[in-house]
Amino acid sequence: MNLLFTALEKHAALLTKPVHLCPTMIQTHVLEKLLNHLLSSVIDEGELDFLEDQWIELKLLDCDLSYFLGYNSQAQRCLVQDKGAADASISCKLTDAILLITQQVDPDTLFFQRRLLLEGNTALSHGFKNILDTVELDQLGFPLSHGIQLLSRAFPQPQT
Repeated sequence: MNLLFTALEKHAALLTKPVHLCPTMIQTHVLEKLLNHLLSSVIDEGELDFLEDQWIELKLLDCDLSYFLGYNSQAQRCLVQDKGAADASISCKLTDAILLITQQVDPDTLFFQRRLLLEGNTALSHGFKNILDTVELDQLGFPLSHGIQLLSRAFPQPQT
């Protein structure tokens, strides 16, 4: 197994320590801005309307990070909170999230390997997972997308 991949798996909580030091209001604001940017075409087409009055919890299991995502159809924007009651949840480890973001692994593969967990209203979480799967890495902007791509090249291809 690749040394960087192993280090990320063992020290994910330590590597995300700067996020934990950042006030949650800033974390949620940045994540909300990022989601609204990444999902702008999906929002414009009304494809997130199914999320109205629903909340999905996104969890990075090995980092103790959790965010609640919702959608306001009148304002046409994603909402992010650090606390709440979820109708559904999507959970995985940091390394699996990076593999998903870089589209090196199909979300269904991780799901059937029990590395991507969908809980609660599974139709809701599955629908949102499918929307996230359509996001192109290039939409993140050069510095972030390039950094993620470089990091992902250090990862071994997952076994199916």
